[in-house]
Amino acid sequence: MNGVSLADAIRLDHPRLKVLFITGFASNPVLEKATERRSNRVLPKPFTLEQLSVLVRVLLDSQA
Repeated sequence: MNGVSLADAIRLDHPRLKVLFITGFASNPVLEKATERRSNRVLPKPFTLEQLSVLVRVLLDSQA
């Protein structure tokens, strides 16, 4: 089971789940499709602490 499948499975019981995927892959079609949901975001490696904190804040503040 990959991270997207896990998030989808958890979302069955918790539909308001917000997910931040962190990846080292430059391009990942599965994650690109997953981010069509506003409650999902992807943060590619490497990233700064500031980038992480901004994206976490965006997710927490979103109404998705």
